[in-house]
Amino acid sequence: MSPFHNDESGWVEFLLSRVGLLVVSAFLVAAVLGLALSTAPQADRSVAEGAAREVASRISTLSSELLPGQRMAVEPPRTEGSLLLEVSPESVRAHLETPRGAARGSHPLLLRVYPATSQWRNTSELREGIRRLTGAPGTPDLPISPADLPRVQGWFAESAQRSLRSPLRVARGGVVVERFPVTTTGGAETFPIILPQRTPAPIAGPAILLESVSLRRAQDNSTLQTIVLRHGGGTPLDVARLRVETRVNNIGLPEPLEGLPIRGGATGYRGVEGAFNAAAPESPLWEPGEHAVYNIALSQATLKAGDRVDVDIFDVPTQGLLASVGLNAVSAR
Repeated sequence: MSPFHNDESGWVEFLLSRVGLLVVSAFLVAAVLGLALSTAPQADRSVAEGAAREVASRISTLSSELLPGQRMAVEPPRTEGSLLLEVSPESVRAHLETPRGAARGSHPLLLRVYPATSQWRNTSELREGIRRLTGAPGTPDLPISPADLPRVQGWFAESAQRSLRSPLRVARGGVVVERFPVTTTGGAETFPIILPQRTPAPIAGPAILLESVSLRRAQDNSTLQTIVLRHGGGTPLDVARLRVETRVNNIGLPEPLEGLPIRGGATGYRGVEGAFNAAAPESPLWEPGEHAVYNIALSQATLKAGDRVDVDIFDVPTQGLLASVGLNAVSAR
């Protein structure tokens, strides 16, 4: 006969042992779940801190190593969830959103940088701001006076203060670091600027071909760095809608070609011909089969035979990428 029938304490011990096991098991399950829940946010914080550290370190390195006028993209690390970067003049902050919640991380910058603000969004607007401030854009062909340099430095300092209150926010993609040069009649100074990296969607349009990138001698024995594009067929293009950006060995030129068709000169370029010139017969239309030619000034880049040259053509009103073409430079001397 079972001892439970003769000893009521056996029942008590039996029940207590079963209840105890259930209670202990519940505590163990809760502890494991709690550990998992606490570990996941900590892991997300580590990822956010790592992303901020990686981007800040890369920005700091490029800010000191790039040559004046050079630019280079900084891509954020791939992460689970959505990563938002905030770049201020003194630090990079990363905000990570995952199904488990939000995590943040930050890392200081070794050098002060100047992120884009509502006052200027690209190098063209920077040049225009300097021109309004001093009467000249601060380029090698149109330098500012040394007396105007403190005003330009103050303008950048104000931009930095604005960025401290409202940092550059990049929700997708990375940023572009450029050492933006300001030339005076007595020298030059550079400012490390930070721009959002554009990833425009391609848009439908006629084919645009890059026929040649050539290095040749002008009549005055100087070097011409000539880019020849051709409309590949289809509907005509209104060049007034276009902005042309050029990269040499994957480094973007400081000055895009915009404000087409050109009347007179364009900063950073030594003349344009064909459809990009306002004197073209069908201007401002770029007709099928017609060429568009521009010469890169030596102040922007000095090409060598074999250098890779890529040309991106944007439709300004839609910010869409109309064409992206590339070739290696050849010597035609």
